[in-house]
Amino acid sequence: MTYAFCYHFQLEDSLIQLKEDYKWIDVFDFHWRL
Repeated sequence: MTYAFCYHFQLEDSLIQLKEDYKWIDVFDFHWRL
């Protein structure tokens, strides 16, 4: 049970990290186009 919860938590963390990365990529992309 604890293992599954821990795994799920890590997965959520990774997804959040990915979203953050994409947000920054969008920001840089926007600046480059200008």
